[in-house]
Amino acid sequence: MRINSRPIKELKYKTEEGIIPEKQYVLRVRAINSVGVSEPSDTSEKVYAKDPDCIPTLEFQTRDIVIVEGEKWHLPIPFRAVPKPKITWHKDGKELKDDERMSFRQEYLSCHLEIESCLHADSGQYKVTLENSLGASS
Repeated sequence: MRINSRPIKELKYKTEEGIIPEKQYVLRVRAINSVGVSEPSDTSEKVYAKDPDCIPTLEFQTRDIVIVEGEKWHLPIPFRAVPKPKITWHKDGKELKDDERMSFRQEYLSCHLEIESCLHADSGQYKVTLENSLGASS
């Protein structure tokens, strides 16, 4: 077995497509370098795939939106937060709830507000708050 006498400064790795965060996997590892490709490692114990913990951060800039009455409105908000955040939506300071016209959806890296058919009463200031064990962001 050959061992490096100096630390490796640049380490690159590749994962197969389809790795889903918050799922468990069993892994085998192979080294690929100028000497060639190594034999695969022994199978690992189950490994939990997740990004490092982080406070919620919104990747969205505040902006004015004009919607025509009767149109469907979909507002996607990209974010980063680990662990998975609790998401609450507010309009003009009052918490919103799902109903037959309004729905909320959460994905791993985004949350969504959808209004099936906008009414004049839907105009106002909307705010989303993400909260996890590390903090909150609005």
